[in-house]
Amino acid sequence: MLYQKMLLDQHPYYICNPSGVVGEFEKHRHPEIEFNYCYKGEYSIIIDNEEIVLKQGELLIVSSMEAHEYPGKKSEDCRALVFEVGPIFLTEYFDLLANIASQNPIIKVDEENNKELYDIFCEIIALQETDMEFSGLALKGDLYKICSYLLRELKIINPSPQLKAKKHLVANIEKALELIQYRYSSALSVEEVAEICGYSKGNFCKTFKNITGDTFHHFLNKYRIKMACMLLDLTDYSVDTIASEVGFADAKAFCRVFKSIKGMTTGEYRKEKRKK
Repeated sequence: MLYQKMLLDQHPYYICNPSGVVGEFEKHRHPEIEFNYCYKGEYSIIIDNEEIVLKQGELLIVSSMEAHEYPGKKSEDCRALVFEVGPIFLTEYFDLLANIASQNPIIKVDEENNKELYDIFCEIIALQETDMEFSGLALKGDLYKICSYLLRELKIINPSPQLKAKKHLVANIEKALELIQYRYSSALSVEEVAEICGYSKGNFCKTFKNITGDTFHHFLNKYRIKMACMLLDLTDYSVDTIASEVGFADAKAFCRVFKSIKGMTTGEYRKEKRKK
């Protein structure tokens, strides 16, 4: 599972898929609230292992730190608008909107249902397609209008104790994800990470797997192999050098883990990438 860092002041919101095409994307979490609006065709999104088919004219909101993925299942004519807004963008309104999003409502948004919202989405799509001067200001204004509309029109339900507890656990595990991101190239034991996160080893391993769906060691190795793939693709470093760069004690162990995760040897991977 990927963990995406929080959007900061310079980029307090993010609008992706400017072409409107939904691609495959592995399971991930991020602090921001994510909006998925299907304006043509249909596509699938998986939230906490539940697959949801989003159809034309439907809006789905993914709450902060919910695990979600795009399996790549979509109709040929599928077009979508996907964007994220975070706590820096929404300030004191973020938690209110996150509570609404945690219900995962599918909202009908078309010319007959929630027309005000539909018109805003149409404007965003037009701005994305034309890329007119100073469109960023207009986009930001439209995002605020969407959030304001949802807060005004949808019923705000206080989060359940279970949801609050889950968010607390996720916040603790974030420390482990940051350690993996910044210290993957050095020796990193589960005991050390558990202590930094404030857990016993047993509780940490259980909580980490519950949140990420993976064991700590396998998650760490997948991240190391991801970094190794970049080095194999962009450099001519030897396998021994790359193994050391991404935190493996020896090349033999690195090659064994690489093949188990990627399904091919380092040589086969490099050869395949160089063909493209």
